[in-house]
Amino acid sequence: MSEASSETSADERFGRRTVSMPQSVLVRVDQRVASREFSAYVTEAVRRQLERDDLLELIAEFGPSDPEADAIADARLEAALAEAGVVTDHGAQ
Repeated sequence: MSEASSETSADERFGRRTVSMPQSVLVRVDQRVASREFSAYVTEAVRRQLERDDLLELIAEFGPSDPEADAIADARLEAALAEAGVVTDHGAQ
């Protein structure tokens, strides 16, 4: 799980927690990662959940996005990028 370790700075301190989870979940994790990679795997899963929680908080505060406004913003961004000479593949989607 190099992703989790690449997002952790060299001087970041680590803490320890004891986590209990269903045996069926542990078996699935063990099938995917070596035992020494378990912490990195769980760290990445927790980071993803924190990102989701942050998004849900934003939605609760500001409401869901408006698809029409999103499309207008995307078109304006693409036009600005094209004008600046930035090549993207977003327009092809």
